[in-house]
Amino acid sequence: MGPDTFTISTSASPGKGGVPAAKRIAYEEAGAECSRRGNFEVYGIKEQSASPTWTEGMAKVDLTFKCLPKDDPEFKRYDQLAKLKQLLDSGALTQEEYQAEKQKLLSNTY
Repeated sequence: MGPDTFTISTSASPGKGGVPAAKRIAYEEAGAECSRRGNFEVYGIKEQSASPTWTEGMAKVDLTFKCLPKDDPEFKRYDQLAKLKQLLDSGALTQEEYQAEKQKLLSNTY
């Protein structure tokens, strides 16, 4: 993904909060890493979670992220994607309109 991209894997037992707790821990650790590198914010790229099963009792979260300056254009792109998703979910956009607008945002380089 790039030289400044990192992945953190965390886990938490169901008794300690399961997936939400593992997610919180992952973002805390990512925030600490970004702080260590300077005054950067966590820009989450990919998040995967797995709930505990009968054979594996721990909830797991893998967070792939970058540490970016607060004014980095990637944050703006993320906000725009989130707004598009809200419009899709509210019915203001069709799936086709959403995909077209999403593709425009993702292909735009700042």
